[in-house]
Amino acid sequence: MITSGRIALGTGIGFIHTLRIASGSSLVGGGSYFVAQYSKLRNEVGRVSRHLNPERKEKNE
Repeated sequence: MITSGRIALGTGIGFIHTLRIASGSSLVGGGSYFVAQYSKLRNEVGRVSRHLNPERKEKNE
């Protein structure tokens, strides 16, 4: 919000604003990556568990 107002006014952004944008983007990207990797590993654990215990029924069935 702060940066979009400065760009709209034509004043430009400084180095500090650039760092704030970069750090915010990296935090969001890192969080998204962590969630994606966690989901992938959790899916693999479930698949291995079903493979090792084929006679065990799922709770949803």
